[in-house]
Order: sequence, then C-alpha cells, then structure tokens
Amino acid sequence: MENIDFDVPSDAELESWRSRARYWRLPTLGALELLRADFSTQRFRRHRHPGYAIGVVTRGAERFFCRGGHHVAEEAAIIAVNPGEVHDGEAARWDGWRYRMMYPTEEFMVSVARELWRGHTSPPKLVRPVIADRELASAFLEAHRAGEDAASRLSAETGILTFLATLLQRHSDVTGSQAPPAARETRHLQRVLDFIDASLALDLSLDTLAETAGINRFHFLRIFNRTVGTTPHAYVTERRVARGKTLLAQGFSVADAALAVGFFDQSHFANRFRQTYGMTPRTFQLGWKGV
Repeated sequence: MENIDFDVPSDAELESWRSRARYWRLPTLGALELLRADFSTQRFRRHRHPGYAIGVVTRGAERFFCRGGHHVAEEAAIIAVNPGEVHDGEAARWDGWRYRMMYPTEEFMVSVARELWRGHTSPPKLVRPVIADRELASAFLEAHRAGEDAASRLSAETGILTFLATLLQRHSDVTGSQAPPAARETRHLQRVLDFIDASLALDLSLDTLAETAGINRFHFLRIFNRTVGTTPHAYVTERRVARGKTLLAQGFSVADAALAVGFFDQSHFANRFRQTYGMTPRTFQLGWKGV
C-alpha cells in the first residue's frame, strides 16, 4: 500500500477493520491501487499521498480537511485529492460512510494527459477537493466494480481510463493542443477485429488491442466506439458468446465451450448466453440435437 497512508486501528480492532475494507491492484494500469471500504468510527490523521486519491462516496458522508479548509463529501460526490495535499478524514454522520477509491500515481496521470493533449508533461491538478458530477461518479463506480472482477479486465481498463480522461477534461487545469482526430486510423480497425476473433481464448487487454491498431488507447476507444457502436469489452463478450454457441452446436460440452472462448467461469458464460439468446447453453444444445 505504498500510495495509502492509513491511520491503522489498534491491534485488537485490526481484524474488524480488514473485514470492512478490501484493497487490490490492477497490474495492467500501472499497478493502479483500488480500495473499497465501509467506515463508521474510522478517523484518518492528517497525511499526504505521493499520488492522487480519487473516489466516490456510496453511502453516508465523509468530512475531511484539504487545501486549508474543511469539506463534506456526501453520497455520489467525487473526492479529488492531488499529490502532496495534506488531508484527513472522518464520518460526517453518525452512521459513517462507505466509498470506493483509486490511487493513481503522478506518472500514470501524466501518461493519461499526454495521450489526450500533445506535449503535456506535468501532473494535472484537480481543481476542487469535492466534485459534484453525478454522471461521472456513476461512470467511476461502474468501472471500479468491474475492476473487482477478474473476468472484467477489459471492461475495467476501458471504464477507468475513460473516467480519468473525462475527469481531466471537466475538472482539471490541463490545457494544450488536443490530440488530433484519428479518423485516418479507422483502416486499422479491421486488423483489431480479426485479431479479436483469432484470440478469444486469451485474456485480452486494452493495451494489446490499441497496439494492434497502432494507435494510443484513447484514439482506439474513440474509433472503436464510433465505428463498431459499442465498447471493446462488450464486443469481445459478444464474439465470445457467438463462438461459444457455434462450439455447442459442434458438440462441445458447456464447460469446454466456455473455456475455449475465454470464459474461465462456466456460470459467467451461461449467464451471458442466456442474456443474449434467452435460453441456457444446455437448452440450446438439446434443441439443436433435437432432444
């Protein structure tokens, strides 16, 4: 937890504290640190992070000191603390608060800004400690939850990068020349679609898809969404389910078909299949065989 400086409870309370908080990292996004926590009596001493502290309150309210004043982040508020800013934290209501947080490093945020704005080299500064933007908060929570599910890696990467890009565009001091439109790169998209179809069993990442297209991640997302009409994650899932249906018709078992198209959890494949075709894989297979 190099980027998180907690006021840890006493030894007697440590196990209880652990049960209320989960911490993990996403290696594919610069080892991005994430936290989901539910606090009632927790009080953070004043401290600072070497990177950013960005999150959304999902229940209750948190009161914290930052930038020389006190602030209250209520449900759906975005917490935005820049590197090096001294802050603390405690419950603003009797029932405490619940939130989801991420802790990007300065280097990672600079890389995001550089992909969006040509020549940008300094760490972006978020302009307010508490940001009221419910649409953006909702996008953050969807991406954060995806990051908690190992089977949703591509969805998490796409969601988190899209959230951070929008956060910088709406609520930071970043200025400069916008990266040029990438319309000329659409000719490379078919290469990516072919790669996806040939690689459904692999754990595909946003970096891999963008590298296949020969463009940066944000250009790739814009082109893909505009041309295909959906996110890369949704498209990959769609192709996996369709290929799984073909394998079922060829006599593969549900478990083998799921594994062959990149679903490492058979129930996840079955749920997606039912959402797409209105029946379970087994019902389809029996009907195909005329049983």
